Amino acid sequence: LDSRVRRLTDAGLQGMECFYSGYTPQLEALSMRIAEHYSLMPTAGSDYHGSIKPIPIGKVSKRSTDDLRQYLEPIISRIMDSAKP
Repeated sequence: LDSRVRRLTDAGLQGMECFYSGYTPQLEALSMRIAEHYSLMPTAGSDYHGSIKPIPIGKVSKRSTDDLRQYLEPIISRIMDSAKP
């Protein structure tokens, strides 16, 4: 996984989906560690496909929206600061 992410970032990857309604908290944490290590912008997706999946539109994690915001803001700030010239 590490070598794949490294190749993708070398090719221009700038973000990584770290929050998804089907991820466990452990997978979210692993994804965030990888994103932070490679200075990738963490993203989220609900993967909403209508009635074929029992996921409400906009639901991206088992965490609350406020919890996600508090978790992501410091990480995003560090990434943005490291990108400044």
